[in-house]
Amino acid sequence: MSSKLKGYSIRSFCVRDIILRVLPTLALISGPVRAEFIGPLTSSGGIDFSVKSVGADLLGAPVFGPSGQLLSPGNGYPLLGGPIGAVQSIGGGIAFPSASIAPPGLFAVANPLVIDTGQFGSGLTQLVAQTFPGGAGVLWNNFFVSDASANGFASVNDSRGLATFTSIINSPVTAGCWLSVFGTLGNQPGAFVAAAIQGTITIDNQVIGPLSVVIASDGPGPRSDFVSATSFSGFFGAGANDFTAFGVSLLPSNVVFGSNIAIDATLTLIADPSSTIGFAPIPAGIPLPTLGAGASVPEPASLVLMGFAVVVLLGQALWCRARDAVPTG
Repeated sequence: MSSKLKGYSIRSFCVRDIILRVLPTLALISGPVRAEFIGPLTSSGGIDFSVKSVGADLLGAPVFGPSGQLLSPGNGYPLLGGPIGAVQSIGGGIAFPSASIAPPGLFAVANPLVIDTGQFGSGLTQLVAQTFPGGAGVLWNNFFVSDASANGFASVNDSRGLATFTSIINSPVTAGCWLSVFGTLGNQPGAFVAAAIQGTITIDNQVIGPLSVVIASDGPGPRSDFVSATSFSGFFGAGANDFTAFGVSLLPSNVVFGSNIAIDATLTLIADPSSTIGFAPIPAGIPLPTLGAGASVPEPASLVLMGFAVVVLLGQALWCRARDAVPTG
């Protein structure tokens, strides 16, 4: 066989190899048509900053209150008691959320002078109800709480958002919630931090959930660091005073043109003593819901994967060009 024919054979294999390897990936990740939504048609939100007593450790599953707030991470972490001193409530608080969270949303900074001087550390929350490419949700763009008190009195940041949307296309959707945080432990006896998001998504009177993600750590303490989520999770820095962690909980569903969607979600942050927990970007490429609640606006996973596939395609094409440039004998 001539060298020219050998070179042609190599090039043919390269083109065929790219088509067979990359195009099925592109077809896979394109998936069904993503749902699109209008709204929020209605929205309301509220925020509470408080100091709460830290009770006995609680085994078993996480415990949530009537407004979706985390009362205990469970799994050997403490159960919170009632507020100590005043509660700084913005927009009616989580029990009676009344402030609009339509863009640009609701933003509040804790005022320790209102809450309990010397006990509460600092905190802030920013939440908004909005649509994004391919979906809609109640989103927290920033949040943290930091504790300044002795062991036994936790600084707590609770926030809640409710919103309604309408679908303008027939499509499969993924409902869910997601959470990603950083934590810094105070390196003191009894120090721990916890965060949780709990939400329900209602599509044409079909209630999905409640879905939740719970994250807790006591750093080098005796308890186990953990993430409770149904779909995806990760914990980086377990057993250390500094960590990041994330979790995603998903359920499939469907919408039709004109479907009415209601989302109700609550975020809780807990820190004690001299510890901090707050917002961290979720790692790239983690699948996120079409409808739901979580930390910041998600990027459509299909776009991320499409970009990866294009890089693979270009890489293989360049490799083939370089290989063809080598004399074939």
